[in-house]
Amino acid sequence: MATDKISVIVPVYNAETYIGECIRSVLLQTYRNIELILVDDGSTDKSGIICDQAVADDDRVKVIHQANAGATKARKNGFSASDGEYIYFLDADDTIEHDTLEYMLSLFNENTDLVVSDYNHDIVLDWQEYAKILLTHGLWYACMKLYRRS
Repeated sequence: MATDKISVIVPVYNAETYIGECIRSVLLQTYRNIELILVDDGSTDKSGIICDQAVADDDRVKVIHQANAGATKARKNGFSASDGEYIYFLDADDTIEHDTLEYMLSLFNENTDLVVSDYNHDIVLDWQEYAKILLTHGLWYACMKLYRRS
């Protein structure tokens, strides 16, 4: 697993106050084989400029600029542009602990499709188990989950 790439996808909309800290929290991860895909969703503030500067500073960063279409479309476009074996979604106003990705990846085995971390406990699931939880408990949010791409 040490060579598996994790794609971190961040929809960005008018987040100039927060996006720098978000970017730093991803790029300073203990797990280094990552790509950070920032999807500027038509921001009217300096978010796009901050994202472009991140590309200039670190070759693991990609930026997609699109007309405002919402976070779901931004995540979809980020996913389409990604090539990691694992996918992690993060919001532009969030940060992650320095070892988040390494820790979550360590919980995977050949039968794991998804690891959910909610700061209180971790859940390791295959897709059938996740579908049951999704339908009964509503763990529908995209963030705080590491997905196997397949």
